[in-house]
Amino acid sequence: DHWPALRGNVIGMDCYLGIDLGTSSVKAAVFDAEGVCLGSGRADIDKLNGFAPDRHLHDPRQWWDKTVSAVQEALAQVKPNYVLRSIACCGFHHVPVFLDAKGEPAMPVLMMHDAELPAFREKLQEDGRLEKLHTATHSLVSSAHLPSITEAVCTLFPQQWAQVRHV
Repeated sequence: DHWPALRGNVIGMDCYLGIDLGTSSVKAAVFDAEGVCLGSGRADIDKLNGFAPDRHLHDPRQWWDKTVSAVQEALAQVKPNYVLRSIACCGFHHVPVFLDAKGEPAMPVLMMHDAELPAFREKLQEDGRLEKLHTATHSLVSSAHLPSITEAVCTLFPQQWAQVRHV
């Protein structure tokens, strides 16, 4: 293993790993201190089959596997005289993973660009729940995608929702 990553004063040229967990793929890239790309990788995230074409559902368990695959592809292109100094990650936002009592995903993840989410948001808006949430939290973020996604999964996956213990 020529990657003594993040272990202090290792001699070598510095490099940095960036990871982007997107809604359709995971991208990883390694850069030197000058910003030159030394290696990159990509792994597509599979949309779950068996749902309407405008449904955007993921199995969150694949996110880790796809991240590992993209990172390994990127690192394999980097010469061993480089030392990984830091890792930066970013990803899509406001996408909760609902977990059961064992800490496993209780249901697929409903992505924020699902075609039916606007209808769930309108329902929350009409009955005043979004306004109450915003007033209670003083946060526009808390009244953005999360309530709509939660309302949708409660409605679409009632049996799985009954198993949810953690978000």
